[in-house]
Amino acid sequence: MKLSNNLSRTFLAFLILVLLVNLALLAPYLLSLFLGWMLAMLMRPIQSRMLKKKIKAHWASLVSTLIVTFTLIIPVGVFTALTIQSLGKVFKAAGTEGISKEYLVLKIENIPLVSRFFDDREALMEQIQSFSQGAVQLVTTFISTNLGNAPEVLLQITLALLTCYFVLVDGKKFADWITPKIPLEKSHKEHLAKTLVDTAVSSFWATVAAAAVQAVVVLIAFIVLGVPMKTLAFGMAFIFAWLPIVGVTPVWVAGLIYLLVSHHSGGAIAMAGFGVLASLADNIVRPWVIRGGADIHPLVSLVVLFGAIRFFGIIGVFVGPVIIATLITFLELWPKPMKELGLDT
Repeated sequence: MKLSNNLSRTFLAFLILVLLVNLALLAPYLLSLFLGWMLAMLMRPIQSRMLKKKIKAHWASLVSTLIVTFTLIIPVGVFTALTIQSLGKVFKAAGTEGISKEYLVLKIENIPLVSRFFDDREALMEQIQSFSQGAVQLVTTFISTNLGNAPEVLLQITLALLTCYFVLVDGKKFADWITPKIPLEKSHKEHLAKTLVDTAVSSFWATVAAAAVQAVVVLIAFIVLGVPMKTLAFGMAFIFAWLPIVGVTPVWVAGLIYLLVSHHSGGAIAMAGFGVLASLADNIVRPWVIRGGADIHPLVSLVVLFGAIRFFGIIGVFVGPVIIATLITFLELWPKPMKELGLDT
């Protein structure tokens, strides 16, 4: 009996060691695997329709992967690259030509009520200079980081598409293989799997829909108020809309500043109104698309989103909801195991 216990402990130790080694090997590509799985969940309905038409699984999976590549991955990639390129040109021009701080201060001081908050003209100029330098540094870092990481990003996207294909073509076999090895009841496994899929799909569409609506609101504002670089504003709004709290604010604030220096104080106020409308659109569209998802308190969702973005980058927008939904599901399932273990007394 003692020998058997020693062998069990040795086996468990080796199992943990092997798991840690494999996790270390997979760690750099876990986000690509997650993205590929999420894309597969998005394309599963299309694949299912093709399978019903007697199309072979590998062809249905290949076509589904090509569809998501040419309708989502490539357009978003090209759109983002062109936006970053245009933004670089704009900041380069701004650095050579620039806007007089004195002129900008004068325009701000002429806005009703605003001047009351600034008693010291020099302090206001310092704030404007600090804000401008911070904005230029932020955008410059954003551009250089994305351009410098282009080969790695391409590799990650390729791996995600390969994962999408293999999940579609062999996902059921893998699920049938791994499911018996998960120490949960069948109903719990099914509930957990459904929660993960529903959360991943709904969070994706909610984020895309909210970003698109906010970008359209900003585009309309730039068109109506006659602010130039409308296409660039639309692209930057779509990108920034994925970030919580910040959102599209930098874009419409840039438009507001342009209107101020162009002697259009009324237009600047209208631009601020459009900015508020864009924020409201995000708060309306996102919950509407996610309806029926996990019941998560907004504060918890926000904190998890911040943590996921800080830890995983922009893809944390999708990872965060899945992680918190998994935790909530386990907490819902916990009472029964807790009772069986005698921990409820």
